[in-house]
Amino acid sequence: TKDSIVTYFYKDTVVDVSPHIKSATPSYYNYSDVFYERSKNYYPYYYNDYTYEDSYDYNEYDGYGGGYSDPESIANNTYVYDLLKRNNPDEIKTILSDFLEIAQFYHIPNNLTTDEWFKLVYHPDDFYVNAFIHNEKNWHADLYAKEKTELEKFISDHTTNYYLDSEKLHNVFENVNTIKSYDLFSGSIHIFIWLAFGLASILLMFRVTNLRILLFSIITTGVLATFISLLILLYTFLVSSSNVEYFIPYLILMIGSTILSIPLFFIDSVKKTFSGICLNITIGGFVLYMFLIIGIISMHQSDFCRTKDYYDENCFVLIDYLGMTTSYILFIAGFVFIYFYSGIIKKWRALPEG
Repeated sequence: TKDSIVTYFYKDTVVDVSPHIKSATPSYYNYSDVFYERSKNYYPYYYNDYTYEDSYDYNEYDGYGGGYSDPESIANNTYVYDLLKRNNPDEIKTILSDFLEIAQFYHIPNNLTTDEWFKLVYHPDDFYVNAFIHNEKNWHADLYAKEKTELEKFISDHTTNYYLDSEKLHNVFENVNTIKSYDLFSGSIHIFIWLAFGLASILLMFRVTNLRILLFSIITTGVLATFISLLILLYTFLVSSSNVEYFIPYLILMIGSTILSIPLFFIDSVKKTFSGICLNITIGGFVLYMFLIIGIISMHQSDFCRTKDYYDENCFVLIDYLGMTTSYILFIAGFVFIYFYSGIIKKWRALPEG
């Protein structure tokens, strides 16, 4: 492939907008946003900060806050502009009242009334922003003195004692939207699927081996879990605690691969009881083994993407991409595995005792 070339043009002068903008004071004409949208149900808390050490990526402008040229933003800005141009106090007061009614209905902490809020926002000359309210009740100023920028000083000088916990209200809308869109059947069916699959696997282990080997398999699984926990603690205290999230899955993957390989390659070289225990653990744990592999792949994908851009919302992560489909894929994979694994099961049953 050929290398692409990106050309940037820089101007040594800027356009004079003074005939159009009479004041540098923020105005409601210049900014409007929808508090909550069903298709954009994230709380953009990290967009409030800008790191001056990081270079601005001009190609990714729309990723830093969504952009303002999409049809929804244009329609919203047009609505707000027309609302302010009509300059109807009753209409504006009704909008504020409806918003507070929703907040009161869901018990969102606030100390606002419609009349008080109306006095803060209604400035019919140019609708300048002359007052700010807090996002939480227990707000306190910084306990240290520092030099403030013009913007920080403006906000500090015009911040009132009123508050409305907007994050809690946003979370309420998220929860309501989740409940409305939640399909009880499709969510619960996975519980019954895996409950039935687990019971069927236990029954298969019992029929293939016997009760004694099945009990030994359960005990061995518990001992392995304890052993893995101890190794994790030793690794955390003696080696490093920063990479433990990778050490755990790879340790389990290594032990699982060892157990899986014994019935496949060494079934004639070990005692039948020992290979039977490995056989049962393989039957009961193959689906979890596959899920572990998907999880490890997803961890690497997520970390690689976050290394390039921590706030990238378009990272391809396998487990996120599959979603609940992962459950059906693993369920089908479990049956396919049992079908092909039946040859190993028959080979084990044909082994002599002892």
